Amino acid sequence: MQIWNDQGKLLRLNLALTTSLVMLIAILMVLVFPGSRPISMEGSAAEAVTESTAPAVLPAQIPVLMYHSISVNPTNRLCVSPAEFARHLDWLKAKGYTSVTLKDYLIARATCGPLPAKPVIITLDDGYDDNYLAAFPLLKERGMRATVFLIVNQIGRRGYLNLDQITEMRDYGIEFGSHSMSHADLKKAGREVQRKEIRNSKQLLEGALGTEVTSFCYPSGQYNLTAIQEAKMAGYMGAVTVTPGPVKEESRVYELPRVRVYNLGDLTKNLH
Repeated sequence: MQIWNDQGKLLRLNLALTTSLVMLIAILMVLVFPGSRPISMEGSAAEAVTESTAPAVLPAQIPVLMYHSISVNPTNRLCVSPAEFARHLDWLKAKGYTSVTLKDYLIARATCGPLPAKPVIITLDDGYDDNYLAAFPLLKERGMRATVFLIVNQIGRRGYLNLDQITEMRDYGIEFGSHSMSHADLKKAGREVQRKEIRNSKQLLEGALGTEVTSFCYPSGQYNLTAIQEAKMAGYMGAVTVTPGPVKEESRVYELPRVRVYNLGDLTKNLH
């Protein structure tokens, strides 16, 4: 009986010490990593993945403009004519905006680095060849830059950018990000398909471009928690969605909103 009592006291002492140690570690974690919290598998993707907010040195709002094809096709709302696109660029210049790439923003956000006082990010989805034939000359004439999201399996196919065009644009300062391998619906896709679409596209683009690919664009804006996790684990610094609005300090870096642009009215309504 005395032995059991002694062992019981020893067990209670060990439990007390263990509990105290766990509490001490928890306190230290809060002190060392004040912004950290556990990832939950419940709730929305925005609630489940933890990222820091943008540093205070960045502008409070940064518009990320979303385009697709720069061509004349009145029946397709994803097409903006070259003349209309030129009007948009001139309006941005007249309003004092400076174009930067999404990579510029992501690096500035991660390092508290500087950006122009009034930045704008121009993005073009899918990698159509008119991005080179029509948009690229207009950007160069005005000393402006953009980010193009490529569907890797479409590179070199009819109607899409080829590697020579991509290389020339890259050398000028156009950023190329991934729009997945095949433009799959990542919200419906299983984890393994998500991994291939997100990781493989990054690796292939980096091999072809000889530069790090830091930006991802969810095809058709379709994604979920596991797609975000795969983008993060693949090494992307951030990703854009089709959620409307400007990027703000509280915007999550793997769920960045954009401003869809069809005509000049969309710019004047959403930008100042």
